[in-house]
Amino acid sequence: MHDDLPSSQDDLGRYLSLMVAHGASDLFLSAGTPAALKVHGVIHRLDEPALTPSRTQQLAYSVMRETQIRISSPRWNATSPLPCQDWGAFA
Repeated sequence: MHDDLPSSQDDLGRYLSLMVAHGASDLFLSAGTPAALKVHGVIHRLDEPALTPSRTQQLAYSVMRETQIRISSPRWNATSPLPCQDWGAFA
């Protein structure tokens, strides 16, 4: 088991589970807007409140290594694959 990987029980896991359920290729998390999924080339905003800057940071940091957090900047863009034990790898 990989205890450091997101699971379906955490908030990021919920978004990844939604990706799988809807066949989404991308997940967009940006402060000031609701999370969004890209399905068949079309971006769909989720029907939920906009993410706050601190919540967006919390979600990003939940999948980053400590060294990545230390060197990240406010303009950091996550494009690395994210392995998830319950669903496979997300890129």
